[in-house]
Amino acid sequence: MLQKFKNQKVWLIAVAVLLLQFFAPFFAEIAHAGTLAEVMVRSDRIAASTATTGRVCANPATAATEADVEVVFPAGWTLGAFGTFTVNTTNLDPGQTAWIGIGTATNVTGQTVTFPSGNLTVGTLYCFNWNNTAAVTTGTAGADQVFTVTTQTSTPTDIDTSSSA
Repeated sequence: MLQKFKNQKVWLIAVAVLLLQFFAPFFAEIAHAGTLAEVMVRSDRIAASTATTGRVCANPATAATEADVEVVFPAGWTLGAFGTFTVNTTNLDPGQTAWIGIGTATNVTGQTVTFPSGNLTVGTLYCFNWNNTAAVTTGTAGADQVFTVTTQTSTPTDIDTSSSA
């Protein structure tokens, strides 16, 4: 009788393990960032080693709730403290919409600057300007200067990302 009970117990455990392996992929959360439908980062000055202001624009492709936007500046560019990255949404070009909830940067780590963001609508080109020359000094001149813009949730998890040269 004891042997029969042990066999049933082993059999139940084996079935439970097999069921867990089968259903586990349905519960796993795998996050993949989408690609921004459009992205642009424009420095107002492009001469080497020059303090500059500039504009960041992005058109989200994925419907999600944004909380931040990260802008990665090219290697060799000098970035000020996060408090120097003040912003505005004035003098935008036709077709550009003021970035919702944008504010002074909350963090600068390496070449990455994090700005707060409001929730964006897919299909709209949002833009903002960093307007303090103490925030950014260009590096070497050249067409190989690549910026990356990434929208993020509050966790932070990447939503959409893309690069601009």
